[in-house]
Amino acid sequence: MVKQFVFRHSRTVFDLLDADGSNGISAVEFSICSYLFSCHGAAIRHIFDEFDVSGDDVIRAPFLET
Repeated sequence: MVKQFVFRHSRTVFDLLDADGSNGISAVEFSICSYLFSCHGAAIRHIFDEFDVSGDDVIRAPFLET
């Protein structure tokens, strides 16, 4: 049930966080909305360390592309 919810809503959440429409969530964009996820500072850095595969401080989601 949770996986299905995430799958159905992940594109919407990604697009909301991607304020400039660049198909990537920058560290700045994520920091601005971090209150939604109750994470700050080191937690944001940890998320980017895990999901920013290119190392440019932008999280891209090719799995969301249609």
